[in-house]
Amino acid sequence: MVKFNKKKIMTGIFLVIIFTQNIFSQDKELQYFADQYRWWGFTIKPLLYQKAQLNYQYGSHTFKTKNMPALNIGFEFNINPHKEWSFKTGLLFGYEPTYYFDFTIKKEDLLSYGFTEDLKTEPCTLEYLMPSLSVPISIELKRMLTTKTFFNVNIGLKFMIFPPAGEAITYSVIDETNNIGAEVFGSYADTSNNQFYQTNLQMGAGVYFLFDKMMIQTNIVYNKSFKDLFQGEFQFDNLDVSEPTRGYYKVSGDYIGLSATIYLKKRVKKNRKPLIFKR
Repeated sequence: MVKFNKKKIMTGIFLVIIFTQNIFSQDKELQYFADQYRWWGFTIKPLLYQKAQLNYQYGSHTFKTKNMPALNIGFEFNINPHKEWSFKTGLLFGYEPTYYFDFTIKKEDLLSYGFTEDLKTEPCTLEYLMPSLSVPISIELKRMLTTKTFFNVNIGLKFMIFPPAGEAITYSVIDETNNIGAEVFGSYADTSNNQFYQTNLQMGAGVYFLFDKMMIQTNIVYNKSFKDLFQGEFQFDNLDVSEPTRGYYKVSGDYIGLSATIYLKKRVKKNRKPLIFKR
């Protein structure tokens, strides 16, 4: 299980940005970098969101939340790529995860429903995803490592747009023989304050790799959300032995991830021979 230490992650990336000036030489040219490759590229970002946080109101029945996988794809654009300090923006499409957890209910709590074994749920996340559209804006520092590699660090904001909505998840048990059934777990979570957008702080560091036909940028990224992404409640009830359990459920929106952006090489126009017209 990945544990997020937000202060250490943010401090580490800030230190990289501060001390980069002293690690690499100051006189490397970046003109080749800009002249040979396109200023836009296709990007893919596998992400791992911080697990949901639980705050109990009453009761003692627990369940385990898990770090939630997600994916962003889209395009990124380099502005003034020939400069050491440049700007980057883009357009990303993604799905934001709402739930990823599992729990166990002992058979003693389910005897009245005909259960002779514990009820164990499987982790689920793909069924509970909300679409989003994001526009990242960042400042990037690039420095040459070798003739075919460039180090980079960046920091900026990510503006994420997604419609106010919510997701509900329930688990029910049924004894078909005696025609008895009940809902034993339920949860509902919606976008924080029903807001239409989300603002995030983003930082990253990685390397550009230059090849004959393309350039690939690979980065480690960290995202800190200024507001919770989802908020809601959960409840266990209708159990034979255990008392009802109720609490608050929230997803912060913080994540770590990897990004890979492919920039194709520019086409070189061949010199055309002048046309000769014959009478």
